[in-house]
Amino acid sequence: MTGRLDTGDVNQLFDLLRNPRRRYVLYYLTNHADPVEFDTLASELAAWEANDTGMTATDETVESIRTTLHHIHLPKLADTGVVTVDSESETVELCEIDGLDTFLTDTAEIEWNNQIAADD
Repeated sequence: MTGRLDTGDVNQLFDLLRNPRRRYVLYYLTNHADPVEFDTLASELAAWEANDTGMTATDETVESIRTTLHHIHLPKLADTGVVTVDSESETVELCEIDGLDTFLTDTAEIEWNNQIAADD
């Protein structure tokens, strides 16, 4: 998915946004221009998920999230061209994609109303 979105891209984007962890990754990256370390991303996602469930984020939770990010969610986002993953430096960065911000803004607003939102 690069440049302007077409119908196939929109379908792919909805598939990506279907998973809360991928949405949280995109929300977080939208607010950070520089590459973000996997560990930072896992910690932020653990905090968001803990806030959503009323639980406390543990080291085990952070490590579990980091593992799923590394093996499932980041590769899926990278395969569609939404993010760039640097495995050597263990960082991820959002790519510029026309129209993506509209979807993220709308989904974040919906989730904000449910007490889940991206950092401001």
